[in-house]
Amino acid sequence: MGIRRIAKEIAYSMPFVAALNAVGKWPLGRALLNQISHPRGVYADFRDAWAAAGRRRYAGHDHSDSVKTHLALAGRLRSSDYAALYWMSQLEQPQVRIFDFGGNIGNLFYSYLPYLSRRFTRISWTVMDLPLICLEGRRTARERNAANLAFTESAEDAVGCDVLLVSGSFHYWERPIREFLAQFQWAAPGIVVNRTPTQNEGPSFVTVQSAGAYAVPCIVRNETEMATEFARCGYRLADQWKAAELALRLPLFPSKTVPTYSGFYFVRAE
Repeated sequence: MGIRRIAKEIAYSMPFVAALNAVGKWPLGRALLNQISHPRGVYADFRDAWAAAGRRRYAGHDHSDSVKTHLALAGRLRSSDYAALYWMSQLEQPQVRIFDFGGNIGNLFYSYLPYLSRRFTRISWTVMDLPLICLEGRRTARERNAANLAFTESAEDAVGCDVLLVSGSFHYWERPIREFLAQFQWAAPGIVVNRTPTQNEGPSFVTVQSAGAYAVPCIVRNETEMATEFARCGYRLADQWKAAELALRLPLFPSKTVPTYSGFYFVRAE
């Protein structure tokens, strides 16, 4: 038996996991584990998480590797996309306007278009993202002749949309959910929140995702708290599903590990 296999078996043993959970409950213990597992720790807030993310890597969402990753995903569907597509296709109208928050270079437009075009006669898709990402998205759209795909840096352009799509980006929002919804100045009939890490075993917490050359903080929300906040803002939870293609593993914080991301569909309460 190799050393790595032995270490792995020890790390996943019940006594070791219990010990890590006990240490992580105390501030000093959490600080020690954060140092060892840097940058994938558990932090008090986004400020501390940003500081940890930028200590050894580029901290930000506009790294070129992020664009390359999303370009590779353009035109592909992952398991959690099917539930999102189902709910989007249930709109009883010939045309649809989609506002894609944090949609990077518009990869979901290219992935969803072949399926949504069977249901709708016209699809208008707007991606909101960071300036550098939008520039790359516009360049890609020109290359692919994506006439119905637009890019913006302003949430105000969501006014009039039928679906607010928030896929793989909701956990990067740093402020309360009510402020997230208020920025759009428009209550979309349906909101798809897909591929976001959640849990129901404790309160929400902040950690750091490391993607090789860059790292970004994110929040793991408590599902019950999340649904309650949406309800207070006038939205009821209509469906929930697992995004099994993604996980958030925190080896030194086993109780915080998220084995699968989740997806949600909220509808505006009448």
